[in-house]
Amino acid sequence: EAVLGAFVKGERRGCHQALADALLLEAEPDLDSVVDHLYGAGDHVRAASFAEAAAERAEHAMAFDRAVQLYRMAADLGQDKARSKVFSKLAKEITVAARMGMPDVDMNPRLRLAVKAAKAVSMPKDVIDRAIKKSQMGDGADYTEIRYEGYGANGIAIIVEAMTDNLNRTASNVRSYFTKCGGNMGQTGSVSHGFDRVGEISYPAAVGSADDVMMAALDAGADDVESDEDGHWIYCSVEDLNAVSDALEKSLGESTESKLIWKAQTLTEVDLETAQKLMKLIDMLEEDDDVQTVTHNFDIPEDVAALLE
Repeated sequence: EAVLGAFVKGERRGCHQALADALLLEAEPDLDSVVDHLYGAGDHVRAASFAEAAAERAEHAMAFDRAVQLYRMAADLGQDKARSKVFSKLAKEITVAARMGMPDVDMNPRLRLAVKAAKAVSMPKDVIDRAIKKSQMGDGADYTEIRYEGYGANGIAIIVEAMTDNLNRTASNVRSYFTKCGGNMGQTGSVSHGFDRVGEISYPAAVGSADDVMMAALDAGADDVESDEDGHWIYCSVEDLNAVSDALEKSLGESTESKLIWKAQTLTEVDLETAQKLMKLIDMLEEDDDVQTVTHNFDIPEDVAALLE
């Protein structure tokens, strides 16, 4: 299945890699050594896969303590994989932002937002610096930004923002994800009219009460604020994002994140079956290396969310 997936995407190297892994497993090697080797080489994605295979083998051999240890290792490596994917997407945004403007966060608003987003997920400083330096090299990939719009199950609106060096590959992949999950691609503008393009600045709940944050936001020039037990989200026009963010930093301190988003004008509640299809679609989209963000207009009621867990 992994070989076929890589072949369909045209990833010859990935196809060879998946085939080699499959043959290696058939040869029944010392999987612990394979895991150690891959982890030492920094290939946490494949290390996680082999750790899980080793855990299953240990479980069948009644070596339950070792199986538990390996399952934990696979879970930890899986987290490394997810973190690596997030870092990769943020690094791409930093490189593109620096290439389109000045490689200086003080002179380039978009780069400043990208770096702030990277710091919010604890991306190491040296990784951020490398991404900025890469923008000044002439041999880097030439990325194109593109937006796809479509409908998920039950006509739910979805906006996909991508950054790619191969438009045909990305379009084909995104279209196939929609189709597999009961949706379909639309034309540009087919669903975005139901969203507003705005700036969003987020703060943790501990920064202050809803009333205090509302007053600070209005004084800073924001348009709206949403607060709950998890935090505060402040909205403003696209053009005012940097000015509002700077003003809020003086009154509330540094924000958790500042970014441009598509904010749904209305949300549609979905049932369990629809929620399952939509979550599968979003997972597939977010797993794609070319996809930067996925936005939708559905809401999952608490009783349905409980069944999804």
